[in-house]
Amino acid sequence: MIEALLILVIIAFGIYTFYVGRKAGGYMAFCRSILKTGPSRQVAVDLYIAITILCIIMVYDAIEVGISLVWVTIYIIISIFMGSFGPLLYLLHRFIVT
Repeated sequence: MIEALLILVIIAFGIYTFYVGRKAGGYMAFCRSILKTGPSRQVAVDLYIAITILCIIMVYDAIEVGISLVWVTIYIIISIFMGSFGPLLYLLHRFIVT
């Protein structure tokens, strides 16, 4: 059940992210538009703080449940460039493996 919900969220959020990125003129244009105003910069910083905390939790959780740190590294790299997709994919992996 949780796996299906995670897949649905990943697909829906992926479609929306693709749409917004395409409308903004690509990934780099999307990133530049985020950094244009103070409030949007604050939201971006908040997102990266939250993602950093989630990445730390992913490492400790992976050690606890026996997921390879190679996989966790991949999810951390995805998180750096694509935000929430890294933790979402990690959770999907975790629920499938355990």
